[in-house]
Amino acid sequence: MLGRSLTELYGLKTPVETKSLKPEFVRIEYVLGEALTLLVTPSPITWEGQSGILLNMRDVTAEHKSRSLLEAAREKAQKAADMKSAFLANMSHELRLPLASIIGFAQLIEEGTDNPDFTEFAEVIQESGNRLLHTINSVLEATRLDQHTIHPEVGPVLVRDIVDEVLRSLSSLMVGSDVVLSADGPAHIQAQADSAFLSRILTNLIGNAIKFTSKGSILLKWKQTQDVVTVSISDTGIGIDQAFLTDVFRPFIQESSGPGRTHEGTGLGLSTTKGLVESMEGLIQVSSEKGKGSTFTFTLPAVQAQ
Repeated sequence: MLGRSLTELYGLKTPVETKSLKPEFVRIEYVLGEALTLLVTPSPITWEGQSGILLNMRDVTAEHKSRSLLEAAREKAQKAADMKSAFLANMSHELRLPLASIIGFAQLIEEGTDNPDFTEFAEVIQESGNRLLHTINSVLEATRLDQHTIHPEVGPVLVRDIVDEVLRSLSSLMVGSDVVLSADGPAHIQAQADSAFLSRILTNLIGNAIKFTSKGSILLKWKQTQDVVTVSISDTGIGIDQAFLTDVFRPFIQESSGPGRTHEGTGLGLSTTKGLVESMEGLIQVSSEKGKGSTFTFTLPAVQAQ
């Protein structure tokens, strides 16, 4: 280890010096010019009637080098992640302003023309613009959650009030549908939550259920067990393959992807939902069977009755 024979070392001062009696890493120059990193553990001993120190030395050069490489790789990955988040946030802001102008002027064109073709074109521009705006907002929201720059304003929230509000906002999606959407839960239950966050969570989960359910039912239920409010959204839709369940909350990941995908979307809805739930000290999980529907369940802290 030290590049010398035992007879060469005998009687010499140790080439390895420690500053205390605690284990420490010591770097020494090898006899051929190479450097070693040693983990040195000193132990006080008595040898031939005199006090001394026994040095237990282990060569950890390879481990130390690997640790340094891993630390450098971690720092590089963190910088790349920070750059990605900053880029997405900046691009989202830059895209929203011109997009708002496009949608606004398309509305003015639709209102100010009698030409049916122009009216149709203006409607298409608005629909496409709103879809793109929703995508940008999703990316921006996911970026903010990733950077921990948005925080919930938690307080007592009546779950029933938020449910009614969300169901009203999604009612237009149910027009002409063969799906029955219903809600069931006590009116008095309160959760410790941010009302806007809870509204977004329910909108994402119920919206997904509507999107992937062509017939049957969607049932929203909530209950309180001791200090936890549990909310579940069950549907009779297309379901999720068991192999994909582990990836369902990952960003930009969809079961149906590529040019032949069956449903549109960015793959950010569920990852954003998970982030919102966890930011309010809740948990979310999913159970599903392909062809038989899915159930998403999340929990939030409950407000104890006085």
